[in-house]
Amino acid sequence: MQPRPKGKVSWRDTFAALKHRNFRLFFIGQLVSLTGTWMQTTAQGWLVYQLTGSKVLLGTVAAVGTLPTG
Repeated sequence: MQPRPKGKVSWRDTFAALKHRNFRLFFIGQLVSLTGTWMQTTAQGWLVYQLTGSKVLLGTVAAVGTLPTG
């Protein structure tokens, strides 16, 4: 096996963590969760706009949705 030039990363190295079952489960769980969050955010904005027809309220919902919680 020849040494790789500095700074060059192979595809095998990029996805090496996916060889581990627990990481694959974590990764898939995060992917499903993020997809659900995007769907909820999109549906919430769509619902506000459908009910009110107001671009201002749609922008307000989007802005408030980006605020930190806690």
